Amino acid sequence: ILDIGCGIGRLEHALGAMAGRIVGIDISPRMIAIARRRCAGVANVEFRLTSGLDLGDFADQSFDCVLALDSFPYLVLAGVAERHFGEIARVLRPGGMAAILNYSYRASPDIDSRDINRLAHAYGTDVLVDGEMPFGSWDGTVFLIRVGGGT
Repeated sequence: ILDIGCGIGRLEHALGAMAGRIVGIDISPRMIAIARRRCAGVANVEFRLTSGLDLGDFADQSFDCVLALDSFPYLVLAGVAERHFGEIARVLRPGGMAAILNYSYRASPDIDSRDINRLAHAYGTDVLVDGEMPFGSWDGTVFLIRVGGGT
C-alpha cells in the first residue's frame, strides 16, 4: 500500500497488522516525525518525506494499492494532480487499485467526475466507483480506479 499524504500515520497504524507493506509519504517533516513515532513498533510500515511533485522514488508496478485520503485537493490546487494520477497508474501493478477520497475542494462532484474519467482514460485505467458519497458525516466523494491486466 502506498499512502499519499499520510499525515501522522493514522491509517498505517490501523492497517499495519493487516497489510504486507505500507509506505506513507508526506511533504511535512513534522507529520512524518509524528507518524514514525506512532508506528515505531510496526515493522512493515515505512514513512518517507516527499517533494509532493511526483512519485519518482518508486519503481513501476511496485504497489497493489494506492490511497489518497483527502490529499488530492492539495495536488489539484498545486497543479500537479494530473501528474500524480499518471504516477499512480505507473506504480500500480496490473489489477492494482487506487482509492481517491475527495478529489478537490471545488464543491462540484460533476467536474471532479469528469476530471477523474478523463485522467482514467488518458492513463489506461478503469473507474469502478465514480464520485459516490458514502459517508453520512463527511461530504467527500470517493473514486476507485483499477489498472487493467489483473484480476
